This record gives sequence, structure tokens and C-alpha cells, in this order.
Amino acid sequence: MQSCPINLKTYDNNKSRVSSFLVFLLMSLFVLTDNIFIVLFVFADVLLRFFGYNRFSVIQNLSAFTANLLKIKEDKRDKASKQLAMMFGMLFLSLTVAGHFIGNQYFLYSVLSIYIACLFMDSVFDFCLGCKIYYLYKKFFSV
Repeated sequence: MQSCPINLKTYDNNKSRVSSFLVFLLMSLFVLTDNIFIVLFVFADVLLRFFGYNRFSVIQNLSAFTANLLKIKEDKRDKASKQLAMMFGMLFLSLTVAGHFIGNQYFLYSVLSIYIACLFMDSVFDFCLGCKIYYLYKKFFSV
């Protein structure tokens, strides 16, 4: 049986899934509009959440409001796997911005399609790829 990393901090998985869905919608909007400010907004918001400034995160606050409005139950989980997933998200967002500014559409949409697929799997199917990658890493490289 697999286990997620442990760091003794928790997060609400259901609010995180709502957040992933909002980012999924924003990144899909970027595909339709090619407005780089959408990606830059998402990147800034992910940075705020990654460094623990959730109260300043528009996406986090909107996710909490939506979860409360829909009366979605809390599902507390260890935060380490989600932090790893956020690092991957920041990498995907950085590569998306780079692809946009260098004008390489194939690279841009290849990276973006992977990121959007990961967001969709997390928000709809509760499948966090960061947790799975961490599990494989620990399985093969643990001391």
C-alpha cells in the first residue's frame, strides 16, 4: 500500500480540489484567449499559497467560499504531497510563460496540456500526480 509523505501539516483536500478546478478553468481560458496575464495571475497565486500566504490568495479564498457555499465536507490530509504537486505546477507555469515569450507554440501547448490534464485529474478524480511521484521516489530511493 502506498503512503503520502508526512510533514505534520494538513490541508483540506476538497478545498484543494475546488482550487485545482478553478485553475483548470483559468488555464483553459488561457488556451482560448492566449492572454499571458491569466498565467501570470495563476503563477502569483500559486506562489502565495506555496509560501503560506493563503489569506492573500484569490483562488484559495474563492475555493473556500465555494466549498462552504456548496457545504462540501472537510477532508484533512498531509500537506507534503500537495506541496510537491505545487512545485510541479510552478514548473509547468514557468515553462508555459517561457514557451509563450519565445513563441514556441508546440512547446507551450505540450506543457500546458500536461498541466491541464493534471489539474483535471486532481479536481475531478482526486488523483494527485505529485503524491504518486513522491511515492515512487521514496520506493526506489529511500535510505
